Amino acid sequence: MSAGRGLRFWKAEETAEHVVYLYGPSEKQVGRLSINKRDGAIRGEGVNGMSEESSWHYFGRFAKVFAERLFASGQYPDETVAV
Repeated sequence: MSAGRGLRFWKAEETAEHVVYLYGPSEKQVGRLSINKRDGAIRGEGVNGMSEESSWHYFGRFAKVFAERLFASGQYPDETVAV
């Protein structure tokens, strides 16, 4: 697994308060990440089919950093790739 390389994000839901993304290496293996648009709080669930530790090591920490960048920019694309 290439940690963080080509980590994909798909917007699952967006409201005035938050945006929810599915993220992972493919559409079949995804985690879920919620960004609070008001305060930048990020909550997530690990990539399915992986232990919480492996999910965090390979994908979660990169997803969190990328989510922080999205919050800082204030732009939430429908689909994107973090490289």
